[in-house]
Amino acid sequence: MGKCDEANVEVSMGDSASPMKPDNFTFTVPPEAPVFEPTPEEFLDPLAYISKIRPIAEKSGICKIKPPAHWQPPFAVDVDRLRFTPRIQRLNELEAITRVKLNFLDQIIKFWELQGSVLKIPTVERKPLDLYALHKIVKEAGGFEVCSSERKWSKIARRMGHPQGKGIGSILKNHYERILYPYDVFKNSGAVSCAGDNKETKIEVKGEQTPEKAGRRSSKPPAATPPPARRFKSSEPEAAEGSHTEGALPAGDDKKTPIKEEPGETRRSPRENKWMSAAGSCGARARVLRSTRLREHRLSNMTVSVTPAPPPLHPDDPLAKYMCHVCGRGDIEEQMLLCDGCDDSYHTFCLVPPLADVPKGDWRCPVCLAEEVSKPTEAFGFEQASREYTLQQFGEMADQFKSDYFNMPVHMVPTSTVEREFWRVVCSIDEDVTVEYGADLHSMDHGSGFPTKSSAHLYPGEQQYAESSWNLNNLPVLEGSVLGHINADISGMKVPWLYVGMCFATFCWHNEDHWSYSINYLHWGEPKTWYGVPSSKAEQFEAAMKAEAPELFQLQPDLLHQLVTIMNPNVLMKAGVPVYRTDQHAGEFVITFPRAYHAGFNQGYNFAEAVNFTPADWLKMGRECIAHYSTLRRYCVFSHDELVCKMALEADSLSLTVALAAYRDMRTMLHDERKLRKSLLDWGVTEAEREAFELLPDDERQCHECKTTCFLSCVTCTCTPHVACLRHHDRLCACAPAAHKLRYRYTLDELPAMLEKLKRKSEQFREWAEAVQNALDPDTPKTCDLDGLRAHLKRAHDLKMHKTELVRALETAIEDAEKCASVIQQLDLNKMRTRTRHHDPKYRLSIHELTLFAAEIDGLACVLPEGSAVKEVLRQTAEFEDRATELLSKELDECDAASVRELEEVVDLGSRLCIVLPQLSALQARLQQEKFVLSVHTHREDCSTLSPELIDKLLAEAETVVPHRRVEAERAALYKLKLQVEDWERRARAVLIDTNTPKNRESFSDSDEHTTLAELDALLAEGDEIEAALPSYHALHTATTHARDWLAKVEEMQSKELYPYMHSVEALSRRGAQIPLALLEKKHLAAALTSAQDWQRGAADMFLKKNWQCSLLEALAPRGEAGEGAEAGEGGAGRKRARGEPPAEAALLRHFSEDATPTEIVAAFKQAEQRELAAVKELRARNMRKEVRAPPTAGVTFCICQKRQYGIMNQCELCKDWFHASCVASARDDTEEREESPERIELPFPCTETKFLCPDCTRTKRPRLHRILALLVWLQKLPVRLAEGEALQCVTERAMAWQDAARALLAGPLLAALPARRAHDAPRERKDSHASRSSASVEHAYSATPRALGAGARVPPGLLQKLEDLMLEGDLLEVRLSEQACVWSAVWAARAAEGRRGARVLDAGRRKRAPPAQRHAALKRTRPASAAKTAMKRGSATTTNYLNRKQGVSSGSGLMMRKHYMARQERRKRAIPAHHHARQARIAAQARAARGAVRRSSSSSRSSADDDDDCAAAACLRPTGKVDWVQCDGGCDQWFHMHCVGLNRGALREDDEYVCGSCADAKPRAERH
Repeated sequence: MGKCDEANVEVSMGDSASPMKPDNFTFTVPPEAPVFEPTPEEFLDPLAYISKIRPIAEKSGICKIKPPAHWQPPFAVDVDRLRFTPRIQRLNELEAITRVKLNFLDQIIKFWELQGSVLKIPTVERKPLDLYALHKIVKEAGGFEVCSSERKWSKIARRMGHPQGKGIGSILKNHYERILYPYDVFKNSGAVSCAGDNKETKIEVKGEQTPEKAGRRSSKPPAATPPPARRFKSSEPEAAEGSHTEGALPAGDDKKTPIKEEPGETRRSPRENKWMSAAGSCGARARVLRSTRLREHRLSNMTVSVTPAPPPLHPDDPLAKYMCHVCGRGDIEEQMLLCDGCDDSYHTFCLVPPLADVPKGDWRCPVCLAEEVSKPTEAFGFEQASREYTLQQFGEMADQFKSDYFNMPVHMVPTSTVEREFWRVVCSIDEDVTVEYGADLHSMDHGSGFPTKSSAHLYPGEQQYAESSWNLNNLPVLEGSVLGHINADISGMKVPWLYVGMCFATFCWHNEDHWSYSINYLHWGEPKTWYGVPSSKAEQFEAAMKAEAPELFQLQPDLLHQLVTIMNPNVLMKAGVPVYRTDQHAGEFVITFPRAYHAGFNQGYNFAEAVNFTPADWLKMGRECIAHYSTLRRYCVFSHDELVCKMALEADSLSLTVALAAYRDMRTMLHDERKLRKSLLDWGVTEAEREAFELLPDDERQCHECKTTCFLSCVTCTCTPHVACLRHHDRLCACAPAAHKLRYRYTLDELPAMLEKLKRKSEQFREWAEAVQNALDPDTPKTCDLDGLRAHLKRAHDLKMHKTELVRALETAIEDAEKCASVIQQLDLNKMRTRTRHHDPKYRLSIHELTLFAAEIDGLACVLPEGSAVKEVLRQTAEFEDRATELLSKELDECDAASVRELEEVVDLGSRLCIVLPQLSALQARLQQEKFVLSVHTHREDCSTLSPELIDKLLAEAETVVPHRRVEAERAALYKLKLQVEDWERRARAVLIDTNTPKNRESFSDSDEHTTLAELDALLAEGDEIEAALPSYHALHTATTHARDWLAKVEEMQSKELYPYMHSVEALSRRGAQIPLALLEKKHLAAALTSAQDWQRGAADMFLKKNWQCSLLEALAPRGEAGEGAEAGEGGAGRKRARGEPPAEAALLRHFSEDATPTEIVAAFKQAEQRELAAVKELRARNMRKEVRAPPTAGVTFCICQKRQYGIMNQCELCKDWFHASCVASARDDTEEREESPERIELPFPCTETKFLCPDCTRTKRPRLHRILALLVWLQKLPVRLAEGEALQCVTERAMAWQDAARALLAGPLLAALPARRAHDAPRERKDSHASRSSASVEHAYSATPRALGAGARVPPGLLQKLEDLMLEGDLLEVRLSEQACVWSAVWAARAAEGRRGARVLDAGRRKRAPPAQRHAALKRTRPASAAKTAMKRGSATTTNYLNRKQGVSSGSGLMMRKHYMARQERRKRAIPAHHHARQARIAAQARAARGAVRRSSSSSRSSADDDDDCAAAACLRPTGKVDWVQCDGGCDQWFHMHCVGLNRGALREDDEYVCGSCADAKPRAERH
């Protein structure tokens, strides 16, 4: 016998010597048992559903049923009151093979222990030696002598699983010779059988007597001084239980009297059977130490042989018991041993081999040894635990055990892991795992897990579960269950048992009592693993169990009925027994079928409930079980005959199914009873007596031979109180037959009457069965319809029949008829007969299938009215096939509209049929082909509809059409036409451009590709030849027509003598841009316009100021009428019109038309110039009438702001109007930054005053003449006439004419009388310019008295007027000329000579100043930040100088800008007198007296602290409000108003620096020195 592991399933169980370990144990999982999930309707009747699944489920012996999701019964057990005592299970004692090994080791240990030797299991290769496997293999090989003589020990080692070549065979031989061979000799010598024969044969204890040592036995004499022998047993009291050291023998008693042990006492208590005995606990505790004891015993080199005893002494001789039973002498008492079993004496040296010492433990003589070994092994059973648990306590213990065992939470251990570990442990000899199982708890004592009808209080929703047929309290006594006719409450069969399991808790291999069904429901907890064997393999299962463990069955023939033995499923599978498994989870049922062996274990803590039930089909199996029990002499739980007779007495209350089954079983019973009574009568028994067996206890009516419970009859005799069944009547006693008496319950006349009741009840079934059989008989004419079959089935339900074969056949017939009716309904045959359009049946059959379906309808057990529709479909199918054959025979070239319509009709007919027609696909293909060909012909006739989309659609349609010669030809033609259309469209789209997208227009202007009218005409001609609708044809034709007209316009415009004006070219270009063609002329016009626009931008950049509202043409044209707004108030209207209204120069644009000649244009400009000059003169006269010093007058305004006079005011030299210094400074800031740098011009006359022109008079930047000439050269290259260009030419000619006049006047003799500038004055003026501020200039600016000419200097009359007129015309020019400065110096000199130099800068009075708290003061660099001004400091975020920007400006250009700026600042400073403080103080005093306001004064009488608050500018403008300041970065560190020095805060950058005029002039001087 060998391992119980998967790897060695093919090896004999005796082939393994090593115990099971986790590293070499594997387990093959058996296949799964079937799992069923009933519907809610099927779940209503459990017996019917189990009967339905039985054909499938009984093949595996067990099955699992998952209830519907809604079925969740509550747990009704009172968990607080439930207390139970579980059984103790030691796993490795449950397994049959392991138990055989343990029994064998017990015998070996006992054999050596009784001889005073302690046996310890030897180890081979660090593994305990399997003595049982070694003994079995050697025995199978012929025994020790054969294996030694034939040298089979190496093979035995290999069979034991040891490697070859390590001398293991010799080691095994030595161990066998020392431990097992003496036991074999002892067993085979007959000592056991001779043990009780009055000691005629004595047992000699000899040395090892092997075949090899037979000839060399040594005879050693006894020792000279033998040690003291023990003649009496120790009389010391035994130590308490558990106080001995393992493997040691208990110490002797203190008493010296010998103690004789009773032969019945053993070291191990008998093992309990299924129902535990009271004395079982002692032996169970002894078995706890067995595995440990096996490891502690050592081998003693002793063996036993049987030798004849010496002549015995007389029994009455008192010295007999003191004589040695070997040598017969009584001397040497100190070496005499006294047997602890029989008190016989033996010399120590008479024993072979002689004993050197007295054994420490109990010693038995050879005869007692044989008696002890020959005692039978007691039956194995479970013991009850000593502790009582509540449900909670047991659960805590169970969870703690599993968690500690697997070292993880209980819910995380996989079921496969637990399963493998379970079978490993039960197959292991060394591992002692003990669990507890709360099994077979009576629900009558502890309460059922289901709510019951007898429960005192039911919660809402529990009533349905209390009455449910699946409630295990109700299932055994249902109407269809036979157990309901047993009055007694059979615990476990009719009344459920409860099971509280833990991990590894086991229920062993067994089948149910009386081979009944069983059902188990797991209320909650972890799964329960089941294994099952089908009933058809029950005998094979029993044979396999007996073959693997024959020793157990020799001791207990009914071992499988004790529920104490399991066996590894892999061992059974190896023997050919089919085993199935399943895991039962909480809320699931497991069903076991009759005679199906099953076993299993629990995966963890759970609670289950189980009960038996017996449907009607069980009766036959139950009677077979009684016969089987009689062969095993097993007690019956109830009398089967009594059950059947009781059912016969209650025949009216039985259902037909049960009544029929009972009738058949009772008929068999009556037949057997007649035969048995007849045989009894023939034997000679003549006396009979009626007996009410049901009133007798079962043990008083059990057969003495077979233990069957008698009911119908039995045999008794006066000589014995026992009874015998009629089958064993001759084994009751040895008395004569006439002395026996027959006791019977019913006579042979009463039994047929009872059978007749069952027969009458079953007659209803017979009548029903005949009607059903006639309806189902295929040879009988069909007269029943589907409703009739349903009526028969309803009758079966009314008669409470269960699912018999006939009922199933009826259900099958109804199901077939309903399926046929459903198929007919799904085929929608009625709709097909009415030719409903657009109908697509769900299912289609082939013609063959339809024919078979019609035959199936004819073969039904009933008549279906819908069958006529199937025949109609067959008729239509034949018609379809005929017409389809005719249509398919025609050629495709003959197709027309009529043939297409006919094809559509036939295809529609075939499509509406519910069957698959082979010709339908061919017809559909032909219909597609004809439709395609007809469609192509129709569109070819009207090619205007044959668009590219339609061509693609037709080609795509051709892809789906089945290929044909005609279809392929049409397809090729369409494809060729498509290529032509695509090629033409590609070329047309290449010519056409998208004019709506500017990007496309720009890409055209950049490309060199263009087209011509000839190419377009050729492309249109090709399009006319294509027989298809071209999408781009109309667009191309329209574009060509427009292009032809447009090109004619272009040619007409180019044929004129003069270039066209730009606006005409733009209009023509815009028109051409709308033509979606790439014409070369469009590109030329665009290039001309681009160059003209570039010229316009260049001219505008040269002339126009920033943010100037007028156009370039208006800026170049002469000014309009200036006197139209005279009534509006002193020149203000003219300025308003120039800014906000359309200017008068717009009238000049009328002359710039295509028909205007250059002469007309020049004449128009001359006229405009004359009007301009007259208007300006009129404006000058009007403005000169204004009195700036006069009090403010209503309607009289000044300056560009059109307000009254105030503060410092400057007079424009052109329009003679007065302007506020602040307004002019801000306007100058906006314009001077972008003016050209001034040039150093040597003036012919000394002039210290700068000429002031207001912003309205300086409309443009006034570029120099040489730059304008460059523009004119560029203009001559343009192919377009520009109004601005002709205006610029007129401006240039006007400027050159004025230049010639100015040069003539300056070079003429009239100016000789004016004082010329002296050469020696220049160095002096330069020297004193910054020290004394040039007294001449200061006096000119603020002195009311003009300087007189020198003596004898006279100005020619009319010279000043002539100069001023010339200066007026020069100021009207939009060109900057050097002669303008020369003429201004002459005018200034002439005015001085005539004494007419009046003040051009006046103080018209101060405006109202802010309150004192807001007065500004000039602050130094260290002034506090709380001052009222915003200081621009060097290096700060606001200290900037736009003259020295660092962004992309070189140092040289920055230096030039700095110089130009310093020169401009110096000119400003020279225009203001040095004595301005006194003048301003005086004007400020007058203003304070007139307005009554407090003004600041910067007089010389102020303190030094007040002087620090003044602006350092020579001509401070005294700005008000928020004032921005700037500090000089040139070295003087003085503060200036940004307004006074001409700076604008918004135009400055962070990295600009400001250098005042003084510091700027000082630096060049320092460099020169």
